[in-house]
Amino acid sequence: MAFPEDAGITVPSGLIFGPGADGTARAANTAAINTALQAYPVVLLPAQTIYCSGAIEIPYGVELRGATFNPSYVPANTDFYRTTLVFPATLSSCVVIKQTDPIQNTPLAISNIHISREAMPISPTTEAYGIDIEGGYNVRIENVMVSRQYVGYRFKTNIEDSAGISAKITGIYSAAISKAHILIDSWPELYITGGRLGQSGPGDVACTSFIRVTGGSGPEGGAQGPNTIFINQVQFNQSDASVTNWLEFNNLVNVFANARLFKFEECYIENITGSFIAATGSTPSIADLTVNNCSMLDQRAKLMSLPKATAALDNVTFSSCGIACSGFTLNQDKTITNLIFSSCYITVPLISPTVAGTAADLNLRNHSTVRFSDTSFGGNVYIAGDLTSVLQFSNPIFTAGSFQLRPRADRKLITFISNFGAETDAIGLSINGNSTGFIHSFKTAAWQFSGNKVEIDFRIGITARPTSPTGQVAIGKLPVPFDLDHYGQGAGGGIVTLMDNVTGLTSPMVLSPTVIGGDALYMGLWMSSSTGLAPVTNANLNPSTANPTRLFGTLSYTF
Repeated sequence: MAFPEDAGITVPSGLIFGPGADGTARAANTAAINTALQAYPVVLLPAQTIYCSGAIEIPYGVELRGATFNPSYVPANTDFYRTTLVFPATLSSCVVIKQTDPIQNTPLAISNIHISREAMPISPTTEAYGIDIEGGYNVRIENVMVSRQYVGYRFKTNIEDSAGISAKITGIYSAAISKAHILIDSWPELYITGGRLGQSGPGDVACTSFIRVTGGSGPEGGAQGPNTIFINQVQFNQSDASVTNWLEFNNLVNVFANARLFKFEECYIENITGSFIAATGSTPSIADLTVNNCSMLDQRAKLMSLPKATAALDNVTFSSCGIACSGFTLNQDKTITNLIFSSCYITVPLISPTVAGTAADLNLRNHSTVRFSDTSFGGNVYIAGDLTSVLQFSNPIFTAGSFQLRPRADRKLITFISNFGAETDAIGLSINGNSTGFIHSFKTAAWQFSGNKVEIDFRIGITARPTSPTGQVAIGKLPVPFDLDHYGQGAGGGIVTLMDNVTGLTSPMVLSPTVIGGDALYMGLWMSSSTGLAPVTNANLNPSTANPTRLFGTLSYTF
């Protein structure tokens, strides 16, 4: 290949190519490239596999550029029509981009290169980086792949010299990473567009996280990170080896005590076994995190997993996302402020699967707020929490399942549901919770949620009733349980507006919440008498096949 002749551009002289280059050749290659990087602003490498013995160091104001680039990872063939640098397995860092002088506000760059090792690092617990960016201003990375690394890309601010801010990446690729594909350590302003972390087919290895965010200590008032991380149109997928967490916050200790301003758009994430978003160690809070138009697909993983005493959430939004997960793990004592889901589809949501005495999956405390709007659910949504917190649903859609609200004694979370209703034929007549013996000619109800209130129009017809057991007749199978602790006054009631073939009544029938068998899912039928309200029993119903008993009416109650 012919390279352009320019005084500022050079091809290192003395490069030695070929597989299995001896130690002398590797040392010569390392020296030739590093010497050229010190002398020219642009250093070009040919489309060859170049074996190096030590780290390649890119100084500020310099670009290392390969001739061709192919992001495919073929472990047995490093010479795959591209520029490839191969390093020893034991080397701590393969390519180092480091700037220690905060006055030199000049960019650094690397492009069109594959960085690999002869094998995985011998000790996968040893810090070993493919591209190690430590300090630097406006670092530029274009069409670069790293493979066989402990950490693929590390972005670390040089706190002592206050150097390191902003990196722009177009086309990021990685494979065979054992710890983290991207490690963000105190670095502010990272922008990534396009690429894939992880590969299809053999060669990948089990990994802890795709993105790991840590650090943040330093003098107050500086451009402290980690913050302002925007990632767009990147695929996160290892098809033959799983990753524990997609986005992991670890031991954040910056002076602002949080991680903030993260945005992910049009990304695809799968093969996660732990959590899509996790916090480990000390992470006081996560703020201003937006996940937009992303696919997060693995029913083995929790959507979010935050330790009980670790991370608070503040303004975290998922919008237009497809989410297939096993649920949440948000049972911490910290406050969740404005966790918002908008226009998402969530399969197997298990939002709060609580049965009396067990911990909820999404258990809100300390004045937390979570909002779902225009979101579809592919399974039941359970509710739990405490009285200080609020859970809101606006325009929910269920492709399977529905809301599962416990009685107030077990479900203490304040819940509001708006613009959600349905037709059901489950509602019908029962005696002491038993519907055996009733033959319904028709039964239907239209119900609508409004805030924490349910309004129901029902139409029930029977052609036969049981003669035993005897007792109060109730309308059962309400959509959700009524509130047992609504200001100590019960949860609501209703009236029967049309009654056919009913005998022995002393007044029009009214409805009142009735607990049967511990379930707050029944509205008992009552009539007035000289001594007060009396129950309507099976003896008051006089149906036949020719003349059914018909009961039409309305009811409402709080939940």
